[in-house]
Amino acid sequence: IVICSAISYVILSLNDGWLYLIIAIPETVISIMCEYYEYSAHAELLFHIDNQLADRWENLWKWMIGAYIALAGCILVTLLVPVLGLVLMIIVGIVFVVLSIRKLVYLYKMAKLFEKYRYQ
Repeated sequence: IVICSAISYVILSLNDGWLYLIIAIPETVISIMCEYYEYSAHAELLFHIDNQLADRWENLWKWMIGAYIALAGCILVTLLVPVLGLVLMIIVGIVFVVLSIRKLVYLYKMAKLFEKYRYQ
């Protein structure tokens, strides 16, 4: 979703889609805030149960915010050098896929951890 939004930002900004940008930028900020609350809730939940997994959730959030910043940089680069910006967006897209896979792995580990506590 984020990658599609970023590409549409660039396309619409080049075609005077300023109204779309006025709507889409707050939507992106809200999306990032939702991600933050999700990751911090997982980390807080695991804080007294498994510190290592809680730290991984916090670390994943830091990587995710770095990827969002890189995506914003890609958008700016795309405005200056379109081909380079799109190549960088593809790389950042791959980073988002890897981070999403890590998120699924951590969710699986949390499920297994709580399943173990369920039968005690």
